[in-house]
Amino acid sequence: MENQPNIDNLKDKLKKLMDKAESAKQIGNLEEANSFASKVNDLLLKYNLSKKEISEHGQEPDVDGIEPDIEVRKAHSDWMSHLLNTLAEYNYCHVIFTSRKSDKEYKITIIGAPENVEVVAYLYDLLKYKFQDISKKQFTERLREWQTVNTYTLSHLLNLGIRQSDIKETKSGCTIKKPWKYSKKFPNRPKFFKSFYLGAIAGIRQKMREDKERGQQSEMAEQINALVKVNDSAIEKYVEKHFPDIKTAKSRAAKVDASAYLKGMEIGKSTDMAKGTANGDSVSTKFLN
Repeated sequence: MENQPNIDNLKDKLKKLMDKAESAKQIGNLEEANSFASKVNDLLLKYNLSKKEISEHGQEPDVDGIEPDIEVRKAHSDWMSHLLNTLAEYNYCHVIFTSRKSDKEYKITIIGAPENVEVVAYLYDLLKYKFQDISKKQFTERLREWQTVNTYTLSHLLNLGIRQSDIKETKSGCTIKKPWKYSKKFPNRPKFFKSFYLGAIAGIRQKMREDKERGQQSEMAEQINALVKVNDSAIEKYVEKHFPDIKTAKSRAAKVDASAYLKGMEIGKSTDMAKGTANGDSVSTKFLN
């Protein structure tokens, strides 16, 4: 097919851009990593649409169940699984989570076209790293603010039963290194991180949903809807064949730190990770960079 070289060219560009983004992430340059990832986004929708155009009429895309080398832990109310599910939902893929109760990590199978699965796994690793980095900075900021206000004499803290190893000396007196161990007024540390992550994912999901709705009104809506329809049908048939006994697990209700959740949601909504599905003559994706 005469369009096939274009498909191969797009696929090659996707791989090269993801390699560059991964290199930038490894050296801690998240801004550059996001820049490369944004270009990945622009190419992926073009790739999927072009691949559909060269297929025979009514032919479903080839999908497979792939087990990527990614870590999805069960801790912190499964925020990692929520993130992966969100990315897959808006990127033509579906995730199957399997495990035993004793497992600390899920066994992951992502179902979709191999190129789409690769991008979902890549985006997951990039965002997981980014959110963990930002959440640590946010918690450190919250800790320093508390310590600045809450200073006491050494004897007072010792009399309260604070271990000396948990006491930090400052210019204005002494404060507690790990106040969450002693003060109910200070946010619980695991709860803070869990809440931040869930908020960030909620923010991303909201922005992606809004982008999808805008795409439904664009001049490319018909093409995109057709792509999603045939892709969803292929994935559904794959799941029925290879995972006939799969069950849907209920999400556990999570009690959150409201302040951390809202901060995470702000980060998720404001970060330059979401693109519109179409903008004039230019094509971009409906997911994250």
